[in-house]
Amino acid sequence: MKPLIVLVHIPKTGGTSLRVAAEQYFGKRRMLYDYGTKARLTSELVREWVYEKQDMEGFAAMVRREKIRFFSGHFHLEKYSEVFPDAHFVSWIRKPSCRLWSAWRHFAMHHGFEGSFEDFYRSPRFQNQQERFIGRNPDEFAFIGITERFGPSLNRFNRMFGLKLKQHRSNKTPGGGLSGPTADDLSAISRLNSADEALYAELDERFVNG
Repeated sequence: MKPLIVLVHIPKTGGTSLRVAAEQYFGKRRMLYDYGTKARLTSELVREWVYEKQDMEGFAAMVRREKIRFFSGHFHLEKYSEVFPDAHFVSWIRKPSCRLWSAWRHFAMHHGFEGSFEDFYRSPRFQNQQERFIGRNPDEFAFIGITERFGPSLNRFNRMFGLKLKQHRSNKTPGGGLSGPTADDLSAISRLNSADEALYAELDERFVNG
């Protein structure tokens, strides 16, 4: 059996598009999701073994038995890195200001966030999120794509794993007629998200030169 692919799905980086492409390629029976206990998308297998029984060893055994090929969710690397030591961990990363703008619009539309964009990006909860998901050593991942280079990233992903996933555009948050971050916003975001800025710059350079 080929190794499990685990997508550390950082919100608003194109992970939903990748997940839909994987569903169409592998079939939903070979897919598994962990988006938290409140998310309808979270798989029953995850709810039972990870959240109810809290039995990670049993969970890993069930994943092998069910021949799961692709596992994705809004979890940090360390949650499953020891559970699936032979898996291929992958992720996508996005320019911090663009990701935060999209995340703010998403939270305003779907989670009742009533504050301004500045209120959103100044909240410590939303700062340097990408580094927290990935960790300090991106080399622990088999692959990290770039959202702004999604097509070429997917092509490289397919070549690396011998797949034929097709590109989809999913979960795109409408702009609502807004013009986007101001120059002051961009300056503040860069300062408040120095870890994410550095990580994005490093990985984008690697992708271009890789």
